[in-house]
Parts: sequence; C-alpha cells; structure tokens
Amino acid sequence: MSLTPALIGSEPGLQVVVPGAAARHARVVERDGAFVLQDGGSALGTFLAGEPVAESVLRDGDVIELGPGGPQLRFQDEREKPAAQSRGPGLTIPPVWRAGLGSARSSRSLRLALGGLLAVSVGFLGWTYRESRRLKSEMARLSATVRTAEEERRAFQLRVEEERYRFKKERRIEWLDTTAVRGAKYRYRVTAKTLDGYRSPSAGPVVVQFGAPTSP
Repeated sequence: MSLTPALIGSEPGLQVVVPGAAARHARVVERDGAFVLQDGGSALGTFLAGEPVAESVLRDGDVIELGPGGPQLRFQDEREKPAAQSRGPGLTIPPVWRAGLGSARSSRSLRLALGGLLAVSVGFLGWTYRESRRLKSEMARLSATVRTAEEERRAFQLRVEEERYRFKKERRIEWLDTTAVRGAKYRYRVTAKTLDGYRSPSAGPVVVQFGAPTSP
C-alpha cells in the first residue's frame, strides 16, 4: 500500500493536516523509489534544512518547515528499518509523518502568548473601567464642592450687603438726630438773644434770619 502523493496543509481531509500552514502547502510524491518534496506554490514557501525549495528529494530525518518560522515536520522513511518488514511479504510500509518538536513548541508558545495577551487586555479593560468610574466620582465630588463654595460666597456677599445697608441706615438716623438737636439749640440761642435785645412787646414780632450761627 502507498500513501503518495501525500498532500500537506491546513485543509481538512488531507493526508497530513498541519494547522498554521497554507491550505495546500506542499506535497510528497514517490519517484524512482525516492520520496520528493514539492512546494504547493503558497506565498509562505517551503523550506528544507532552512533553505527554500521548490522540489527536493527527502532523506530520513529531514526537517520540513512550512513557511519562515512556521510549523516543522520531520520525515522518517521506515522502509529502511528491517523490523518494519515483519508484518508479511509483499507489504509496503508507507513513510511515517509526525510533527516535530519545533511545531509543538511553536504552537504551545503561540497559545501561551495569546493567553497572556488576552489576560493583559482583560486586565487593562478592567483597570480602565475602574479608573473611569473613579474619575467620574471625583468630578461629581468636585462639582458639589464648587457649588457649595459658590453658595457660601453668595450668602457671605448678601450678609455683607445687609451689614452695609444697616450701617448706612444707622448713620443716616444718627445724622438726622444730631442735626435736629443742633437745630433746636440754634433756635433756642437765637430766640433767647433776640428776646434779650427786644424786651418791649410793642417792638413787634421777632424776626429770625437763618444763616451762620452768631456767637453768644
């Protein structure tokens, strides 16, 4: 029995399914008793021993790399192992394909990197959400403080205006009282002096001329 040609790629149903490769990345055909690796024409390219190849004969132990830094496969030709022929005459043991350690490690590293990136993203989103809520709370408290300060300023200004008005009112009353007292004294002095100068009733009414007060 033979499994060649063996198609290699990420498309389901192929002989060798490799996640991370192109859909039909490469294939292996048997030619003149040897196995030949052929590139499938993908943009990623196929590498053998680190060198890009379009077609190359495979030898036992060769490492195939699907794209630069991509999954790696190790080729094993078990036809050369006598123990594999013990199943019976005329039975052809096909080559065995298995993903190399580099592919497994790359996939594991990729999963770890994606998991770490997801955890960092979730943590960053959570931190952003908490900081946004804290900032909104701080802004609300600041607005309340500003409103309270403005109300206190207006109340203080109102009290100042009331005190000014009351002070002016008291000064006005005091000035009127003082003016009334001075006027009464002035009228009394003028009347007394006039009466002293005109004691005769026949002299007629006393004429008082208002102006600057005279000395007694």
